[in-house]
Amino acid sequence: MRRKNHLDINYLYFGIFFIVGIIISTLGVLDVKNSSNYSKAFFLVYAYGQTVFEITSFAILSVIIKKYMPKIVFTIFIAFTFIFFISHIIDLVLLKIMDMTVWDGVSIALDENLENFIEMLHTTGIPFYAWIIFGILMLSLPFLGIFIYKVTDLFSKKRKIPLYQEHFIQIFLCVPLALFIWEFKAAKSINANNYDSNSRALPWKLTFMQPDILKTQTKLALKKPKNEKDTLALINTKDLKIDKKPNIFIFVIESLRSDYITSDTAPNMTTFKNENVS
Repeated sequence: MRRKNHLDINYLYFGIFFIVGIIISTLGVLDVKNSSNYSKAFFLVYAYGQTVFEITSFAILSVIIKKYMPKIVFTIFIAFTFIFFISHIIDLVLLKIMDMTVWDGVSIALDENLENFIEMLHTTGIPFYAWIIFGILMLSLPFLGIFIYKVTDLFSKKRKIPLYQEHFIQIFLCVPLALFIWEFKAAKSINANNYDSNSRALPWKLTFMQPDILKTQTKLALKKPKNEKDTLALINTKDLKIDKKPNIFIFVIESLRSDYITSDTAPNMTTFKNENVS
């Protein structure tokens, strides 16, 4: 006979992402350069705690939403959890390759208008059709997450594990408290300069108590930049023609792109590229 406070949780779905989260946290923290073993141990424990709390929170919310909310809300929630878990995997890859997080990329994308965003994708050198395929794959993630949840739910219902309400309440309350005490006791021994690089490897990218680091305060704020279109219109009104050009050439080149620099559009630059760029 089951106890009344038994929770019907898809332990297989959340368990898979718990294991993946632990692996990602371990790889992310251990990969931080110029960090002492003590700092790695501190942030490794912190990352494990955040992973446990994150999975537990999603598991509890799944029970509450499934019981008290419409089915469509529960479906959207499962899709969200899957995207959230996948973002951790993408985050690890981006940190390794580009030294930036998913949220850094989202912030950069939101700061640009659509035209600049498309141009930014174009300047990466990745074919545009590859970005389209990537976008389609990202749009398919919610449906993939729902499918995985339903499949794992069938197996978890066939072989139930006794999961009770008090277990999750204890985890939900004790883990944040344990992390706070852990940080309060050990944070003073961590170099404040190591916090930024190590905290970027954490699932939540932050800790309870941020260290006191050197900050520069300015009395004057920078002026907001002028509107881009107005600036271009002003430039177009200027007469940039001159009678005589100086015999000075300045080349500031990061890369000579083969799709822009061709013998038809820039014959001299093409010759320069072929003869002077190895």
